[in-house]
Amino acid sequence: MTAAEGLPIERACPLLGVSVSGCYSWLRRPPSARSIRWAQLTDVISEVHTDSRKTYGSKRVPAGPAKPSPGEPQPKPSTNYYNPPNTTPLRRPIEPAQYTAGAFAKACRRLGIHRSSGRTGNALDNAPAESFFSTLTHELIDQRAWATKAQARQEISLWVQTWYNHHRLHSAIGMVPPVEYEHAHTPDPYNQPLHD
Repeated sequence: MTAAEGLPIERACPLLGVSVSGCYSWLRRPPSARSIRWAQLTDVISEVHTDSRKTYGSKRVPAGPAKPSPGEPQPKPSTNYYNPPNTTPLRRPIEPAQYTAGAFAKACRRLGIHRSSGRTGNALDNAPAESFFSTLTHELIDQRAWATKAQARQEISLWVQTWYNHHRLHSAIGMVPPVEYEHAHTPDPYNQPLHD
């Protein structure tokens, strides 16, 4: 530390329990391999977070960039510390009260969105829709304000068509975008044999 940063080195070192000479030696030392790797990893994490519209956190950042460059290997952490392989992450179920809550209902009415409620006793009936609307709310609606309903509809449509379907990594399908998942799991109709 310097006086310009608030506390002179000669005063800070005794408070931190280090010698002044040791501090100056540390300041002149080249960065270690570990600190260089840490800085590189920090850059990758920052890039992935920025490319994800600043929505990816600890769950999706280890999966890699939101916008992979075709044919170019992407650096990514070698270990997923938060969801180790061959494990199923635990998720708290969405409470029915959250989906039918007054604030959510009011927001849907304001935006002209018609909600549906599943049959009683079927917990999975609306799970995909609830997951989608939760993502939409956290990643777009809570981050923006629109002057008109038309602006909201246009940006939400653009978000779904360009970001959500083509770039956003989805945990339920192996951390790939839906379009990529469908291409990998749907036969190409143009490459099917013709039947008589």
